[in-house]
Amino acid sequence: DFGGHGAAQALGAVLSLTTHRLRTLNLSSCHLKDDAGVCIAQGLAANKSLEILLLRDNGLRERSGRAFVDAMRRHTLLTTLNLELNSIDCRFLMPIAQFLDRNAKLRERAKPDQYRRRIVELEGCKKEVEALSGALQQIDERRTESLQQKQEVQQELDRAKSDAKVRGDFLENRLDQARRQRMKVEEEVAVFEEKVRKVTSEGEYDVSQLLNRIYGVDDRIKQHERHIHQSKGKLETFEADAVKALATAKEELEKAEKARNSAALLTAAAQRNLDSYLASMKSIEGTISGASNPRKRFVEGQKKERNGSKGRRARSAGGDDSRAGSKATPDGSPPRRPRSRGAGSARKK
Repeated sequence: DFGGHGAAQALGAVLSLTTHRLRTLNLSSCHLKDDAGVCIAQGLAANKSLEILLLRDNGLRERSGRAFVDAMRRHTLLTTLNLELNSIDCRFLMPIAQFLDRNAKLRERAKPDQYRRRIVELEGCKKEVEALSGALQQIDERRTESLQQKQEVQQELDRAKSDAKVRGDFLENRLDQARRQRMKVEEEVAVFEEKVRKVTSEGEYDVSQLLNRIYGVDDRIKQHERHIHQSKGKLETFEADAVKALATAKEELEKAEKARNSAALLTAAAQRNLDSYLASMKSIEGTISGASNPRKRFVEGQKKERNGSKGRRARSAGGDDSRAGSKATPDGSPPRRPRSRGAGSARKK
């Protein structure tokens, strides 16, 4: 079914090619539409080889008829164009038939030219045959030469076989000599192996002793390696602990340094406060009772208290006066408490 427009275009493009030798094309009952007929006609206009085109029983119409008329004006090789059972008008079929008659007459007139071309083609074929005959003759000569070469090779092969037989006999003699020499060598090898076995049996004991020593040394080496490994582990542990202890000591030292610095600062501050206090005390020493002696300040304070108590006793009642007179001292001062040794010792201390 070439009714599709794309397929018809492709077919028209194929017909327009000048490289093929298509002479007959049958597209009867392919359901070709009018557009497909136009594409085929356009391809036919550029075609140089088609002689028979069958388009019977399709859907070709006026446009296809006009396109075929235009194509047949330029195409001079087509002698048969079957358009039966299509819807093409007779006004297109008549010119098409005239063009077909023209092409038939041109073909009849061109037959001598065709024969000439055929003769030329045959002469060319004759030349090719002559060339092929020459090539066959050369091949026969080469085959003869190859047969001669084969005979020569066969003769050389026969000579080589005879030489190989002579050489084989020589090699067999050499082989016998080699076998005898091998037997002698094997006997010598057997003697040597016996000596080797003796030496081996004698040296096996020494080897076993040396191996035992080596194994013992290996065991001691492994023990030392284990001890070294353990020592390395302890050393690493000790180093880690030492690093931690050193870090702790550094931290404590830094704390102590900070405490010492703060204590020094506090001491300096206290010293400054004390100096300022002493300076202030010296400046007000004349205005304080007892001056710089605290004991004098205590005695003057007692005198002031006694003077105040006398005024209070004068204002108090008579019973109070008699009780105060029995407890008072001759100078009117309150009785002193006896000092305990503990207090005095504590003050001295």
